[in-house]
Amino acid sequence: MIAMAVMVTSFRGAVDEWLGQILSDDLYLRVEGGNGYDPAAQAVLRATPGVARIAFSRQVPLTLRADRPPVTLVARPVADGEDPTLVLLDKAERLPAGTTPIWLSEPAARLYGWKVGAPVTLPLAGRYAVAGIWRDYARQQGAIVIRDTDYAKATGDLTRTEAAITLRPAANSREVQRALAARSLARSPA
Repeated sequence: MIAMAVMVTSFRGAVDEWLGQILSDDLYLRVEGGNGYDPAAQAVLRATPGVARIAFSRQVPLTLRADRPPVTLVARPVADGEDPTLVLLDKAERLPAGTTPIWLSEPAARLYGWKVGAPVTLPLAGRYAVAGIWRDYARQQGAIVIRDTDYAKATGDLTRTEAAITLRPAANSREVQRALAARSLARSPA
C-alpha cells in the first residue's frame, strides 16, 4: 500500500509539473474546423488591448507509415536553446549538417525507433533530424514539434489554428478574453 501511494504521488507530481510547464500562458485560443488564422488575422489578435504576447501554432495529422496511426505535427515557435514548454528527456549535442531540427514526443520516438541526432524522413520538403525527445502525456500516437518558420518554409502554410496568449500585467483576463473572441469571430475563415 505504501509503495502504491508513493507511485501515485510521484506520477501526480510529474503530471502536475508537466502541465505547469506546457500550460504556462494565461489564455488559449483554438480554431475548430476551417483553415485557421491567416497572417492578417494573427496581427489583429496580437493588437488586442491587454495582450502582451501571442504564440501561434498549427497542429496537423501526419501519416508516416500506413501501418501506424498518424502523428500530430505541431508547428510552433521554439526558442533557441532550452524551451520550457518542451520537457526534454534527451537532446542531441549536434545534428547532421544541412538538417532542420525537430523534437519528438516519447511515444513518437518509441513507435518509430528514432533516437536523438538521427536523420528522419518526413513527407515535407527538407531534411530533418531529431534535436530532442520530450515528455508528452497528451498524445499516445506521438507528436513531432517543428519550428513554425521551418514549417512555413517547407509547406508555404502561414495559417495557424491555436494561440497561447500572455497578458500584460494588470490586464483583466475576462475583458481580454471577450475582445479576443469578438476579434476571432470577426476574422474567422468562412
